Amino acid sequence: MIIKELFDAKNLELMICGTRVLDFGELKKSAYYRNGFHEMMPVVQWFWDIVLNEYNDDQRRKLLAFSTGSDRAPVKGLGAMRFIIEMDGEDSEKLPTSHTCFNQLLIPKYSSKEKLRIKL
Repeated sequence: MIIKELFDAKNLELMICGTRVLDFGELKKSAYYRNGFHEMMPVVQWFWDIVLNEYNDDQRRKLLAFSTGSDRAPVKGLGAMRFIIEMDGEDSEKLPTSHTCFNQLLIPKYSSKEKLRIKL
């Protein structure tokens, strides 16, 4: 009963489920890169261009769910999330993979933006 007194239904849902508002620009600013990737690499720049400029909200939600296990942002937003993009080997026919427990997306070092778009 105390919970009912402290939170209305909307605020309780926010605390439990996170926010539906997704600011992928904030996620980009707070992203970490590992295993040879850095923010200036072409494949990383292609990734963010696709996500920010080509994907619609539904595609972004699916990418977030694939990478983190949830299609919602934490209460403080995507900028508060530790999101890791890691190189998963050189160019190949492999699809991206993820470790949802660690908010980690593994992407091979694809040779073209078109190949990355298709594999994503």
